[in-house]
Parts: sequence; structure tokens; C-alpha cells
Amino acid sequence: TLHLGSWEVGLACLSLLGRPVSVVLLPEEHDAAPLARRARAHPCVRTVAAGGSAWNGLELLLALRRGEIVTMQGDRSFGAESRRLPLFGAPVDLPSGPFALAQASGAPLLLVCVPIRGHSRYLMHLDGPLAVGPGAEAIDAALMDFARRVERVVRLYPTQWFNFYDVWEVTPGGSPSSPRAG
Repeated sequence: TLHLGSWEVGLACLSLLGRPVSVVLLPEEHDAAPLARRARAHPCVRTVAAGGSAWNGLELLLALRRGEIVTMQGDRSFGAESRRLPLFGAPVDLPSGPFALAQASGAPLLLVCVPIRGHSRYLMHLDGPLAVGPGAEAIDAALMDFARRVERVVRLYPTQWFNFYDVWEVTPGGSPSSPRAG
């Protein structure tokens, strides 16, 4: 998914399927974190800390093999598992972890976002499935395909892509600039 529209409405829809859902998130350190946690509270939903335990990847792989749903943000990279590729004509780092997980599990990827269409009105946007074949080249190809899909949906809903930092700005260490309020 992307930081576009109301991903938590999408999560609520997924929880209606009756399957366990694992949501991979960076720990939240702002004042709205308790509100966000309450919005995600559902018996079928489990939050997994991104960059937490080294066992998280194995837990997510096993969840997919059990037919469970795993959601991850695909438009922000943190840590070493990323690939540099063009997005809207400029280089950006996108996370490769979701693609490696799809490759290892055989699970397809779906680009899912829920644009806001008015007061308490939403549209579920689904794009996929996107399969990842064997080998590192397949991950690169899937990432390029994903980037084109991101461009299409962001062009449809540009004011709802919530990036609070410049995704194209890279710090001297090679990582994107820090998120900032705004």
C-alpha cells in the first residue's frame, strides 16, 4: 500500500474478510499514536514493528504461507533493504522487503489504497496482482512495475499522497531525508 488516502479504512475492510492481517509499521513517536493504535484495534489485526526483531521476516513468511494477509507500505524506504529507481522521472529509494517476501512466499502483491471521495465516502483502489519470479532481477523488475503503478495512482489522487518529506532528497549517507511535519 501507499501513504495515500485512508489506509486504515482499507485495513478495516480487510479485517471483515475474517483472515488474520499483519500490518508492518514503523513505531510511531508522535502525539496521534494512541489514536492511530485505537483505529487499528481489531481481533484479526496484528501490528508488526518494522525494523524490530530479526524474526519478523520469518513470522510474516509463515503468515503468508498460512493464507493470511500481510500489509506493508511500499512508498517509503528505511534501512538497507531498498532499491534506487525512477519515480516521476527522478531517482528514489523504494523498499525491496515486500518484494523479497512475496518472492519467498509465492504470494502475489496488490497495490491497495483507499482515496477519500467526500465526507465518509471512500473508493478502494486495487491494482494487481503483481507476481515476483525467482532471482534478484525479478525483484528489480517487480519494483519497476510497482513504481509505474504508484505513479498512476498518485496522478489520480495527487493531493492524497501523504509524504511529509522530500522522497527524492537523499542525505549523504544514502537514505531519504527524515520525515517532517507539514
